[in-house]
Amino acid sequence: MEAYECPVCHENIYYDAARRMMQADVCGHRICSKCVDKQYQNHYTIACPICRNPINKDQWGDREPDQNVYDGEKRVRRDVNAVYNRTREDFANTPLYNDYLEEKEEVVYVLVYSSREEEKAEARTKLEKYRNDNATAISANRQKQEDQLAQKIRDIVSKEGDFYERVKVKFQPGFAPAAQNLKLTHRLKVQYSHLFSDTASQRRAAAATAGASTGSAGLPRPLGAFPSEDRPMPSERADYQRAVEAQKAAGGYSAALCRRKARQILYDPSKWST
Repeated sequence: MEAYECPVCHENIYYDAARRMMQADVCGHRICSKCVDKQYQNHYTIACPICRNPINKDQWGDREPDQNVYDGEKRVRRDVNAVYNRTREDFANTPLYNDYLEEKEEVVYVLVYSSREEEKAEARTKLEKYRNDNATAISANRQKQEDQLAQKIRDIVSKEGDFYERVKVKFQPGFAPAAQNLKLTHRLKVQYSHLFSDTASQRRAAAATAGASTGSAGLPRPLGAFPSEDRPMPSERADYQRAVEAQKAAGGYSAALCRRKARQILYDPSKWST
């Protein structure tokens, strides 16, 4: 609530829907929208009411006070999670893993919400010490997590193919049957194109060869980027696509049948409802 109190008019606007807290891009200070309009009635540039820095009117933005806290916590969590990146499988039991999570959350809470600078400095020192003492394990865990994410993305693309892209194209305005012949690409394959490059394929092939040389040739290998690399397109999916082609309208009616029924109703007044 205190964050919604304007330092100029000293009014709390939390329950005033017509007014908003405006934040200066230059210094980060906030005053209410009513005071901003009043301050700029006869001037384009004024001094910030808090720190006296010059600010133009277009340098004030509509920003909720709580948004700064959310953005700060998001940034801190990203940095802390990059260091405290161990998972359950790295611990002998669940209580030890829970203690590890509590330690991580304590660091996050202090860095985000603590009002004591010395306490925040202690948390930063603790975080940096953990980073230095566990640099090798942190790097290995990061690489493992990246590999798991990459494999998950490849599996999704391999399983779905371009089916959903073709469905989206079909139901777009102005769809033409010729669009079915377009070469479509899964959205994840576009977003993570580096995972499907020739270099990435060579690395996966090299890893599979290395696994075979160490006696793991009998293990199942991951699916490739395309279904055709490992197995043909499942017949069920092809049958479903043909069924969708045959059912152009709701209820399973074909387009030709719908047109015939529409003509019959249009030209036969006895079928009109009153």
